[in-house]
Amino acid sequence: MGSGATVFRTLRPRGKHEPDNYANLYDLVTHREKRSVQDILHRTHVAAFYLYCLKKTNYFTMDVDCDTNRRLTDDELFIGSLLLHHLLLLQFNAFEVSELRQLGNEQETVFIGGSIYPTLALLNHSCDPCVVRYHRGTTVVVHNIRELHAGEAITENYGPMFMLHPKEDRLQTLKNRYWFECNCIACCQDWPTLEQMKTNTSLRIRCSHCKNSITVTTESMEFIVHCMVCSKTTKLLPVLKVLQETENKYSVAKRLMDKHNYEKALAEFMALLSLLHKHMVPPFRDYHLCQQAIRQCMLTFGNKL
Repeated sequence: MGSGATVFRTLRPRGKHEPDNYANLYDLVTHREKRSVQDILHRTHVAAFYLYCLKKTNYFTMDVDCDTNRRLTDDELFIGSLLLHHLLLLQFNAFEVSELRQLGNEQETVFIGGSIYPTLALLNHSCDPCVVRYHRGTTVVVHNIRELHAGEAITENYGPMFMLHPKEDRLQTLKNRYWFECNCIACCQDWPTLEQMKTNTSLRIRCSHCKNSITVTTESMEFIVHCMVCSKTTKLLPVLKVLQETENKYSVAKRLMDKHNYEKALAEFMALLSLLHKHMVPPFRDYHLCQQAIRQCMLTFGNKL
């Protein structure tokens, strides 16, 4: 089963991305060259079984041929090669389809199946993703959960999040499941988990001029700090004032969310996140708790049980 590849070389889109072009699905990564013989043989057996099922249900012709020893026709070989190809690409490109179950103030995500969205599959992984996704019917909706700038990579999450899982566990999970070494900012800088952030004794203030981070201790008595990148100064008092206000703003938004008023809660959380983003540089516990709440609100806009 290998005759299907050449057919789609002429169908591959050039230039502008065309989401509805089947070649975009066919061209998704399979890592076939890295697979063991046993792995490919197993998936070939599965593809052969699916092909047999198609033949038995008259997919190819109304004349059922009971001779299982005859050679496969060109059409059967072609479809069989596609079945094998898709079985190979599923591992690295399939997304879970889920629905939300509301249990009082708690939410539970219920897995109901899997699907492939060729455009969404182009997004790279980050342990600190900038988008959240949810389903409306059979359509997947992708929404940012922090500010994005022109030219910035749009990343999503393949499973392990830095807030909940330590770096070593994330790297091992991603290497075992998706065969790559993660080099996102959370891994490269070894960001702490939410639990570890509780004991942080420093803050990363955003420079008011070049926007780079300035690290200050929580016990600092200075009111002006110097940026090592642009050599300019940033006043700490506005930042400290924002931090004092965040707890109250978060509580207001959380009460709205607990009352299931998700649209108003989302607006409050987004305003708070924008305020934090203006003055702070992640990782910062309040910032990521706000992101988690935004993600929780947005999930309620999708399919529900």
